[in-house]
Amino acid sequence: MRLIVNTKIAQVVAENLGIDVSRCKVMITSTEKNHNTSATAASSGTDLNAMAASLAALKIKDRIVNLAAQVFTNEKHDAHFEYA
Repeated sequence: MRLIVNTKIAQVVAENLGIDVSRCKVMITSTEKNHNTSATAASSGTDLNAMAASLAALKIKDRIVNLAAQVFTNEKHDAHFEYA
């Protein structure tokens, strides 16, 4: 079941970043990495973790746009993602 959840999370991130899903790597969590994690059923785990991954991907994307604007155009509204 974990593989299905990880695949769905990778798909969400890939869609948000406009990249191929094969370029996303989902690492499993453990209490060694994230303390106080709770067990979840597959559907709630997918919902919670996919939304967290989606928000993280959007933050990363925004930071990339801001950096590109600073480096290349000096105007945030001139920088945008173009999907190939």
